[in-house]
Amino acid sequence: MDSLKLKLRLFSSEPQEFTYRLDGSFFSVAEPIEVRRAVVEVILRARRRDADTVAMEVACSGSLTIPCDRCMGDMVHQVDTTYAFTVSQRGDRYDDNGEGLVTIPATATEIDVEPIVRDTVLLTIPLTHVHDGIREHCDEQMLRVLERHLTDQEPLQAEASAEQEPATDPRWDALKKLKE
Repeated sequence: MDSLKLKLRLFSSEPQEFTYRLDGSFFSVAEPIEVRRAVVEVILRARRRDADTVAMEVACSGSLTIPCDRCMGDMVHQVDTTYAFTVSQRGDRYDDNGEGLVTIPATATEIDVEPIVRDTVLLTIPLTHVHDGIREHCDEQMLRVLERHLTDQEPLQAEASAEQEPATDPRWDALKKLKE
């Protein structure tokens, strides 16, 4: 994969486009989220606004193979997202405020957009990622193991019915009798 470090002097007022293809090794440094495989195409569009400012947009599409939170089996997560930001070369240090403005030192000659691209893709993954929310796509063998180790929870296959009355504490029943 080509480096995601871009020379600032290359940007002109004419729109420019850079294309990258990301694989699983690109995400290997992202510790909180395990990405087992990845095929993501990234299109970076850039246009210089003025001498110190470059407008950029990252468009990412493809798929990530990540573990299901329920059964730990492979699940495919589709990626289709864009992120627009502005690079300002007016600061004295690097600052990514997370609100679409990246400030870099005035003396910088390049910008590394790798962390921005990585975060753009990883932020598409929901906090809880399970096989389309459908239990039937999960690994049945793993679900049986999990069910054996459940402690104070309902078994996974038990569906709570709206018609079932919740069990009451017998002490409350005794107090209700006193009231009558």
